[in-house]
Amino acid sequence: MVTPALTNLTDDQRRIMTLCEVPRTQAELMREIGLSHRTFFRRKRLAPLLRAGLIRRTRPDEPNHPNQAYVVRRWKSPCGCSIAQSARSVSSVSTANVT
Repeated sequence: MVTPALTNLTDDQRRIMTLCEVPRTQAELMREIGLSHRTFFRRKRLAPLLRAGLIRRTRPDEPNHPNQAYVVRRWKSPCGCSIAQSARSVSSVSTANVT
């Protein structure tokens, strides 16, 4: 399955990806970004990154788990090396090589 590419990341989305180099909970991300409305944050900031495959849940089978966290998705390069997608250089991403 290939998900649509996400282009033109917002500053908040770039910051989320930078923060998610290590697993972070929604509350931690919201605090760092300075947002307090959970539904807005989830729909407008997290969901597009999840759909595009740029970040992933640490507990994918339990999306409402109290300890749910988000982390940058690792990509496989053509040489087979595992690399993290850089938040600063993302303009368009295909998820064909997602691990």
